[in-house]
Amino acid sequence: MYEGNDRQFAIVPELPTALPRAGNAGCVLLFGGSFDPVHRGHVALSRAAASAWAERTGAEVVRWFVPASRSPHKAHATMFDGPTRIELLNIALRSERDAAVWDDELRRAAQLPEDVTQSFSIDTATRARRGLDSAGRAEVSLRWLMGEDQALSLHRWKDAHALIQLAPPVIMRRRGAANTPASAATADDLIERLRAAHAWSDAELHTLREGVVQIEVMDVSSSEVRTWLGDPHAYERQLDAALPPGVLQRILQR
Repeated sequence: MYEGNDRQFAIVPELPTALPRAGNAGCVLLFGGSFDPVHRGHVALSRAAASAWAERTGAEVVRWFVPASRSPHKAHATMFDGPTRIELLNIALRSERDAAVWDDELRRAAQLPEDVTQSFSIDTATRARRGLDSAGRAEVSLRWLMGEDQALSLHRWKDAHALIQLAPPVIMRRRGAANTPASAATADDLIERLRAAHAWSDAELHTLREGVVQIEVMDVSSSEVRTWLGDPHAYERQLDAALPPGVLQRILQR
């Protein structure tokens, strides 16, 4: 069922209509977000996380970017509509061999009442798992890629405990955050902050700790990009640095 505005609606259907390519991958990283618009940080940081996870596990890793209809954790509507965000993502990922766009959340939202547009990660992960299994890819592991800020609020997500069983998080921890440059110390610091929420069992905290990967800091955000797009000529240099090749040109053509 899909929950919204004190009503429930059956989600459609249990199996997704199509999955992106997985190739010979042993692991799929689901990377959800508004991508409003996609920026270089989304691409580069997810690539670094996938590389770190592949090195740790020995598995080939692919990234599926999952644009949300509307995040339940964000009150505002998106600047760009769904088809535009998909188009910009496809442009941004043209040279990314191990990445693809999965538009399942937007397709689901299109078949629901207009006032029921929130996307829930547990629904997406469930459909991805069922889709992989039905395609004979039960051996492919599923992980949810997130930043540390998302990890710290994860206990407030819908069915969070079920999510970390179905698609255990790979958590992008900024290298050197909290003045703790060592890998173990950085992970431990984050886990202690998660423990302070009193929401996770010891076993769940162990699962979360296993998923921590270190990445370099990249100082760019979609909210900054949206502000700059209010006057793209004045902020052309910042936009060119923040957006993947081809994305700014396509935005300005619209």
